[in-house]
Amino acid sequence: MPASILWAVSYFGTGHVYRNLVVADHLLGLRPHLSLQFIAAGDVPALIRDAGYRCRSDLVWDPMPISDGRLNPVGFVRAWLAKERGNLPVYRCAVRQHTPDLVISDELPSLLSASAEMNVPSIYFTDVLSVAPVHLSSPTQLLTHGLLSLIRPVLNRRMQACYQKAGEVVFFGQPQDVCARWRGWAEENVYFAGPVVRRVPRLKQPVRHLLGIDEDSVLITVTAGGSDAGEHLLRMAALSLGQILERISRAHMLLVTGPALCPEQLRTRLTKKIPAGRLSIRGFLPGLPAYMKASDLVVTLGGHATLSELYIRTRTPALVCPLGGHWEQERNAVRAAEQGWAEVIFRDRLTPCRLGESAVSILSGRMDLRRTNPPPEPTPRAIARLLAGYLPPPKGG
Repeated sequence: MPASILWAVSYFGTGHVYRNLVVADHLLGLRPHLSLQFIAAGDVPALIRDAGYRCRSDLVWDPMPISDGRLNPVGFVRAWLAKERGNLPVYRCAVRQHTPDLVISDELPSLLSASAEMNVPSIYFTDVLSVAPVHLSSPTQLLTHGLLSLIRPVLNRRMQACYQKAGEVVFFGQPQDVCARWRGWAEENVYFAGPVVRRVPRLKQPVRHLLGIDEDSVLITVTAGGSDAGEHLLRMAALSLGQILERISRAHMLLVTGPALCPEQLRTRLTKKIPAGRLSIRGFLPGLPAYMKASDLVVTLGGHATLSELYIRTRTPALVCPLGGHWEQERNAVRAAEQGWAEVIFRDRLTPCRLGESAVSILSGRMDLRRTNPPPEPTPRAIARLLAGYLPPPKGG
């Protein structure tokens, strides 16, 4: 019998999917006869199966409590904990059924409890080690974060207790991404992997040819991520296009809805006439990094994976508009701005006019976002070697 892994992938966005698939591909390069069984929810199982892996789809899952680009962080924490309690019996059943040699959990902590109960070694993947708000400006945010601050110490202690159940915690970030209070503990107990991202695919034709636009067009790509949380950003970006065209006549905007939004429904929801021939709308694009690399500007939320792809792979200037109340996205956005390759508009200041002004400023070259330090090298092979060390040796090896 070959060694086997039960691998749970977070349902919080497609970025989680791709980083796990990159590591899985490298792991199979080291152990080609390894048996991998994934488990996930939402749109994630289809993406994993499309990559050629087996994936169960019996986890409990509900969309995050987001309205008009604003996350209710207290509601999110409550819903996430409730979902993980509901998924615990599913994890127990999966561990009993598959009898894995190793369990890997990507930000799904109840699987660690199930594996500990059955004495199966486990590894935890995450890009968040603690909860700490970054941006506080509007009265609504002050109130929401004030409520969250009451439970933040409890939540952080529960997160740390969760990490201690794992044989190894793999953090897709750098030591400077950890708050000072946690840095000492993290440096002793966490494997700092850095961001892991997919490679930019080779498309059969140039991006501008695929979009049917001139080669000298100024391309602005707006991506909503892997969920429906970014619909407000797509809508506002489309409404800003007229303002952008007044200053940059060769501008063309591409809206990428992702797997959770319907392109045609978005087109009908746009409440203002969009200049003909200047706007393209696409759904899920597996080759999205190639489109971002060909763009002059990318407008996006603050997702860890997308920002890492922009910084490491495509080297494209970005306008980052994180979800309001989403402490992780706000932290990611601030980090990108500090690195010098992005401008940030927080949700309480985001309007079509502000978005258009910032886009024109970047595209006009008044902000030289490409002069940044070289990006860190991704380490998926090193992570794969770490995982292989937890498996029984192959027969004859």
